[in-house]
Amino acid sequence: MRQQKILAMLPGDGSQAVVRKRDVSMLDLSALTAQTGDEFAMFTRRGERLIVRGNAKRIPLGLNELKELSVEGYRWSGHTHPGTTEAQLMASDGDRKTLGVFEQSRSVVYNAVGKFRLVE
Repeated sequence: MRQQKILAMLPGDGSQAVVRKRDVSMLDLSALTAQTGDEFAMFTRRGERLIVRGNAKRIPLGLNELKELSVEGYRWSGHTHPGTTEAQLMASDGDRKTLGVFEQSRSVVYNAVGKFRLVE
């Protein structure tokens, strides 16, 4: 039910929704990735989370948009990659660049079966 509510707020590539921190987890996004085949990203600020839906290959946020989120106080909590193998847990160059934008030392990537690896 909770995952379906989140998905209803994110109808397609590039859609965004802000929800209460306690109302979504990375495991929820992993399940949504399994259902849709799309990537999802999560950014956290205080008691809220910004969820962004991508497509099968990427999250449609450019460098300027990421910088703006960082200035607004968001931290990059994590994101998902479609697929079920260990290969989907590999961080991309873009993932590492995103860490730099947020001046973070780590984040996390989940695949579609709830397995995860730190992005460092």
